[in-house]
Amino acid sequence: MTEANIIELRLLAAGFIMSLFSVFFGVVSAYIAGLYFFLHKATLSLRLMAFFVLTMGFLFLGGMAVSISDIIEVLITTWDKMNIPLSSGETLRGWITRLGSNFQLYYVGAVLGWAVAFVVYLALAYLTFFYRWPTPHSS
Repeated sequence: MTEANIIELRLLAAGFIMSLFSVFFGVVSAYIAGLYFFLHKATLSLRLMAFFVLTMGFLFLGGMAVSISDIIEVLITTWDKMNIPLSSGETLRGWITRLGSNFQLYYVGAVLGWAVAFVVYLALAYLTFFYRWPTPHSS
């Protein structure tokens, strides 16, 4: 694998991760809007169905994240083995190289991403089933 191939694949992987985040953000935003406008006053069965659909969406996104993780780990290993010399303007890559590998940064990002998804999922469960939305006051 050439340096150009590995750079292209890393950029494609980064684009895929950004796409996953974008879909996650869109799903969560739509669900919050649905909660605010409709679901907070819906029957339990409708809230259960909406939360089930949200859960399936999260599971799908999680599955995609797991599948891309294997590819990214191979790319990082290949990148580290290539010993591509640092240019003078690569400040971030130089800092990462001093850490020893790209894996530390990757794992920190992965753990933060999973933690955020888990906290958001719990918050949406609370807002769906337990939070009592205030009733608007008529003027």
